[in-house]
Amino acid sequence: MDLIKLQSKYENLENNYDEVKATDFVDSLVETNEIKIIDFHYKLLKNIKNKDFFYAIRGDFYKHGEDGKLFLLDKLKSETNLALKAEALFVLGGMDDLKPSEVEHIKLVANDFIISSNDNSIG
Repeated sequence: MDLIKLQSKYENLENNYDEVKATDFVDSLVETNEIKIIDFHYKLLKNIKNKDFFYAIRGDFYKHGEDGKLFLLDKLKSETNLALKAEALFVLGGMDDLKPSEVEHIKLVANDFIISSNDNSIG
């Protein structure tokens, strides 16, 4: 499914949430590993208004596989939004195929995150 259709489906679900349609939407979200779709998926993690929808969106991010993992590892270097950085750390922490060097990198970022979140408010 292309990005425009995904965005439209998401907007419709925000206004008229339906659990079955939300499940179909999340399934569509992980059908491809195009960078623009992964980026859209990532940006959806900003919206936590509907917790069930948010958890489904976050919970399936791992289905992007290696491409999603590399995307999130890259985001850890550049993300300034602490809430999104926390979500990236959360998703990465649940992935099984992390290399030792990636685990070490995540640990360093998590430690820095803890220090910076004590100095700033998250969200």
